[in-house]
Amino acid sequence: MVYIKNILIRAGKDYFESFSPETTFSYRKRSMFGHNVGFYLISDSVYKLISTPDNSITVDSYLLGSKKSYKKNVAETINSEFDAFVLPVADFLKPTQINHVKRITTLIKNLDIPLCVLGLGIGIGLDVNSFNDTKTNETMEKFVRAILEKSKSVGVRGELTFKYLNRLGFDENEINVLGCPSIYLNGPEYNITPPEINNDSKIALNITPSVKKYANFVEKTINKYKNYKYFMQDIVDLRLILFGEDLKDIGREHVRDYYMKILNKNKAIFPINSRSWINELKNYEYAVGTRLHGTIAALNARIPATLIIHDSRTQEIADYHKIPSISINHINNKTSVENIVENSNWNEFNQTSKTNYNKLIKFFKDNRIDVTKEYPNPEIAKKEKQNEMGGIVEQIYSEKYGINQKELLSRIKYSAQKEVYTYKPPFYIKNKKSHNVQKKGFLKRLEKK
Repeated sequence: MVYIKNILIRAGKDYFESFSPETTFSYRKRSMFGHNVGFYLISDSVYKLISTPDNSITVDSYLLGSKKSYKKNVAETINSEFDAFVLPVADFLKPTQINHVKRITTLIKNLDIPLCVLGLGIGIGLDVNSFNDTKTNETMEKFVRAILEKSKSVGVRGELTFKYLNRLGFDENEINVLGCPSIYLNGPEYNITPPEINNDSKIALNITPSVKKYANFVEKTINKYKNYKYFMQDIVDLRLILFGEDLKDIGREHVRDYYMKILNKNKAIFPINSRSWINELKNYEYAVGTRLHGTIAALNARIPATLIIHDSRTQEIADYHKIPSISINHINNKTSVENIVENSNWNEFNQTSKTNYNKLIKFFKDNRIDVTKEYPNPEIAKKEKQNEMGGIVEQIYSEKYGINQKELLSRIKYSAQKEVYTYKPPFYIKNKKSHNVQKKGFLKRLEKK
């Protein structure tokens, strides 16, 4: 088989690159990772997996799918510069993503190169079977049809997404259930064992503030365990931790009670890249929460983690990968971390990981994308060591410790030298023309024009 070598990938940044918190936050006024740092786990896992010596990989810095993607010259540039477009995606199949999906569909229709799309999921409540929004259905059917014109199949997150797409007319030859590639960021071999939890245990807590049923459990946990940390993930929380914003201004007023307890005791941190996130989690004994990729990050750190399920996204990925989980509907005032640990079993997760991973590898090869042959890969490990990551952001202020001098100095430097902190993507869209500045012959082509 002849593999495709020159690849454009949907990703915020190159996996091996590290950027300051300020650069990460300020890029395009929406951050380099979008609205949730969990996206890094998805794109980084795929980037790392296809990082073979022969592959040339360029990130799109999430510019494709923006309003400029409608322009035909964007597709023309991609067609002339690349041999394939790999798109790790997320829960795109939902009403709130209609406009974004329409833009990507328009771009895809204008491409002449093969696609490889994976990680596609439905993003609604738990009752997927009753979901039947005509506008959403029509948009998503056109999106998947456009993908299949340029790829052998589409990789989806789980059975719930498969059933939804099956209702739209797609079959098992067109849709592959593969889970989320982020599970394999540090390889497919797992041997997670149960933790021994006590009041002094180091707990990594992740929170979805919009899930109201979770509030009592959060309160109980932060009051009982003195060695916990809250791993934030949303862009609004990065804004909060960087600049000390008012909770009302960032839409966190409804969780003020437990947020203020966490913040006043200096218990919130924010990882701004996947490697620092996972490395920090290695210092903890257990992770629990409603965040899908907060849980997956902990598993990649090889520490036990339990996911609290609250929607279709969390449900289908937990089911596919056999991630220990508990429904939010089973969380009550009596539920404790110890209760959840006692009812969590990681054996099935450990045992199924390699089998599921092999399905993912087959999917890539069926779509003519070569992958790394071993984990840990010596060449990748060497490159990771050469490109050490910083990236755990601490609170700039807390009631307990006052102003964090290190974080304050970082903000001052940023304010004084904003141009130095500007991220310049390797692929960018400029006015009427889009150019990939890393490819050979770029300057000569520009001079001719």
